[in-house]
Amino acid sequence: DKALINLRKAYKINPNKYDVVELIGNVYIYIKQYDSANVYFDKAEKLNNKIESLYINKGKMYYYQNQFDNSKRELLKANKIKETYDANLFLGYNYYSENKLDSLNEILIKLKSSNIYDYKGRLLDIQFLNKIKDNEPALERINTLIKKGENKDDKYVYFMRGLIYQDLHNFRMALNDFKYYENVNSNSNYSKLYIGFCYENLSRVDSALDNYKKYINAYPNNEQGLYFEGRLLYNLGKYNDAKKNFLELIKLSNDIRYYDYLCNIFMINKNYNEALEYSEKGLPFASKTSENEYKLIANKVTSLIMLKEYNRALDCINTYQP
Repeated sequence: DKALINLRKAYKINPNKYDVVELIGNVYIYIKQYDSANVYFDKAEKLNNKIESLYINKGKMYYYQNQFDNSKRELLKANKIKETYDANLFLGYNYYSENKLDSLNEILIKLKSSNIYDYKGRLLDIQFLNKIKDNEPALERINTLIKKGENKDDKYVYFMRGLIYQDLHNFRMALNDFKYYENVNSNSNYSKLYIGFCYENLSRVDSALDNYKKYINAYPNNEQGLYFEGRLLYNLGKYNDAKKNFLELIKLSNDIRYYDYLCNIFMINKNYNEALEYSEKGLPFASKTSENEYKLIANKVTSLIMLKEYNRALDCINTYQP
């Protein structure tokens, strides 16, 4: 706050001093007041549009708001003025977030060829390996980072290692890392989804459900949280509880799996009209000749038979014959 007050005083004295204007924008990024940051970056751009750091900082600002297209646009502007490690690193972050792995790999080649190649670049490389499911070398490299103490105060590295252990089906080690990350980030509930998933795979279903519930409470209408909890409730035979989750999920997404679960629940409960209704609602979202399409067709046909609508059932079979 004191830094911002002093910078504002300096700005009032000379509003055309570029360094002060850009620095005010950076301070607003730090305190997550992105609209105010953008105001000062726009002012800085009018004063001088030939400085790459301005566009790098604008790229960071948009990245922190998950505005990846805007972020990449600004970072590419920066690289046109002067290609830098920092701009490429944040381009890599964008591509990782968008799951654009070919573009991420191209950025990593540039980062690795730089004499600056640092902890952040190496961690991004590990994240890339995890994305492409090359987890054995990812685990080796992340253990090396931790052993050498390169992560310093960055505890996210333990969360990342938890993801790698999880993909390797070493759920006990994954759980340890996720719980450690949660303990050092006491205000964060983000790990609870992953902790719950580990507990589920360790057959500790009560602990799994408890963590899923806490995650959903922290992130209402989060698709992953609702799905993980709903799937586990279904597998435990708690169909009415699971149904609530999947009814919420189809409001959020057209994912065909959610309709399939709902149809199965209605069939189990012998609610054939509802099973028919949701099979028909889900079919337009199913990929043709996919397994999920066949499941919904089977539910539709079975529902019609149970409702003694035999002609409609036969028409459905004939219509969807491969």
